[in-house]
Amino acid sequence: MLKQQLRPLLPEERKTLESCANSSRFNATSAFMAFLFPFFIVFVAIACFAAVLAALHVIEKSTARSFENTGALMGIAVGMWVVRKSLFASRKALQPYKLDLEEGIAESFTCHALGAVEVEEFEDEGPAFFIDVGEPRLLFLQGQYLYDLVEDGKFPCSDFEVVRAPQSGLNLGLQCLGEPLKSTRKRRWLTDKEYLPSDLELVGASIATLDEDLLRLRNSEQS
Repeated sequence: MLKQQLRPLLPEERKTLESCANSSRFNATSAFMAFLFPFFIVFVAIACFAAVLAALHVIEKSTARSFENTGALMGIAVGMWVVRKSLFASRKALQPYKLDLEEGIAESFTCHALGAVEVEEFEDEGPAFFIDVGEPRLLFLQGQYLYDLVEDGKFPCSDFEVVRAPQSGLNLGLQCLGEPLKSTRKRRWLTDKEYLPSDLELVGASIATLDEDLLRLRNSEQS
């Protein structure tokens, strides 16, 4: 069983959103680094090319200096273009967090689990589980926020609440409310032929036919 509802953000949840929003901001240091690397690459490449030509007496030293000046101007132009692109990307990434903070709303999922399938962790993206919430539907959970709960033996559990920010999709925490629940089994990480849900996504599947359902959903996605 799964109950989904909206509620006001708690103070600690707002702090988490503010922290993520601040980390997405494009500050002076970010701008400098975004400018410096492409400028350095373009300028050094042209300057080295000119120095080689001058050493081989293909061009005069005065011409080589003109090449260097041109390289500096091209480096500045490329660096400014990269800064502009980075600034645009930063504003786009920041917008969902700003909307969440302005609206002040959190999305709460209160779940009663009937079963669980653990999925092998992929790289360092955190533990992953398919949780049976009935109907039949499975709730997919994955993320580093599960590490401590899994290591302490608290998750998966029979009842829990997981909260996220609606606009950014940021997971704001999971609280175990029931008894520990043993996973039915542990399966390999998903292949390219299987459907990969996002964190907190409800999947039309069942534990008994999970492998077949993931193949079916992937085929439906591609058709």
